[in-house]
Amino acid sequence: MAKPRRKPKRSGTDPADLLLNLPDSEFVDALRRVFAERSPWPGTESSQEAHYVLAVASRVLPEDDEPPLRTGEGWELSAVGYPDPAHYDGDPLGVRGSICQSGRCTTCRTEVHTTSKHGLCPVCGAESYGT
Repeated sequence: MAKPRRKPKRSGTDPADLLLNLPDSEFVDALRRVFAERSPWPGTESSQEAHYVLAVASRVLPEDDEPPLRTGEGWELSAVGYPDPAHYDGDPLGVRGSICQSGRCTTCRTEVHTTSKHGLCPVCGAESYGT
C-alpha cells in the first residue's frame, strides 16, 4: 500500500526535503540531470549499457463489491520521460505541470508518462507523444 506523502519542509538542506518541494516538472528534470551523470554499475560501461530511469508503479483498486487485490497483483510500471526540448524552444522543462501525459516510445515501445505532450523516452532516448 502506498505511503501517504510526507509534508515537505519549506527550507533546509536535506536532499529529500529539497526534492519534495519541487513541482513535478522540476523534480523530473533534477533527476534527469542526476541520472545522466550516474551509472548503476560503474566500470562496466565498455561491456554493457545501463542507466537509471524514473518510473511510476500503479494499479487500479477494486470496487467495494469486488475481492481485494493480492499482494503484487495488478501492478503496471511505466517510465517517466523527459520533455523534448526541441519542441519547447530548447527548454528542458517543457510544459510546467504534473506528470499527466501518457504514450508509448516510438522506438522501444516502453509506456512513457511525461509532463509535456512531446517527450523523450528515458530508456532509449527516442521520441514519445503523450495524450
